[in-house]
Amino acid sequence: MADHELGAAFYAIRAVASASPDDVDAERAWQLESLPHGVADLVRSDMHLRAVKFQGVFVRLKP
Repeated sequence: MADHELGAAFYAIRAVASASPDDVDAERAWQLESLPHGVADLVRSDMHLRAVKFQGVFVRLKP
């Protein structure tokens, strides 16, 4: 099941983008800050490795 851990986060960011595009960065930041310390590095690494599959939603788009 580990390969599904990003699915909910992906759809949450897409939902926020549809409802309120200005809040996407805040949602992304909240998700990253909410990761349990023991798995945060693993999840961030997976976000990077699967960036194409998840259409870049885990990458900060605004400067």
